[in-house]
Amino acid sequence: METRIAVCAVADLLPGSAQVVHTDIGHVSVYNIDGRFHAIDDLCPHMRESLGQGHIDGACVTCPAHGWRFDVRSGKSPDFEGIEVATYPVEVADGTIWLILTGTGDDGWMDWDGATDPDDIEKELFD
Repeated sequence: METRIAVCAVADLLPGSAQVVHTDIGHVSVYNIDGRFHAIDDLCPHMRESLGQGHIDGACVTCPAHGWRFDVRSGKSPDFEGIEVATYPVEVADGTIWLILTGTGDDGWMDWDGATDPDDIEKELFD
């Protein structure tokens, strides 16, 4: 089942900015990168901080808590191989940005080797 959620008017999401959308699957951040719109899970998999509140540099957003970066086009971290957040399709119609959810139920919370606690994940990555 597909769900379409109106994010905002195209004119309201300026290049280099983000809008956080509250959905049934959690928070999703929608970004305007040079006039193209992209959507990823809002919560950083490290410490669950809002990526929508992070600094945007080019196509990457930096988590405000500990500096983890994610490419908003792919959801992948350019710094840590295998670390990523879920991406979602975005469409523009009649001057409105629409977030498209397919009902997969994936909230993007990663599970590395069975670890779900942020401290355990950090140990796996850096030890």
